[in-house]
Amino acid sequence: MKVLMPNEKELDAMIDNAEDAFQIFSYIWEHGFAMGIAVGFCGGVVGAFLLSLVVR
Repeated sequence: MKVLMPNEKELDAMIDNAEDAFQIFSYIWEHGFAMGIAVGFCGGVVGAFLLSLVVR
């Protein structure tokens, strides 16, 4: 029974792709997180403003 092992070139290509995907993911994660905070903050400000108009 022969164990299937990818050759070194294929392995390197797979590792490179995984690293690229991780860099893209971490970039989106960091910027998406910052955007989420900004959107949440703006939404909170607008919500508080509308609420103050209703309560008045």
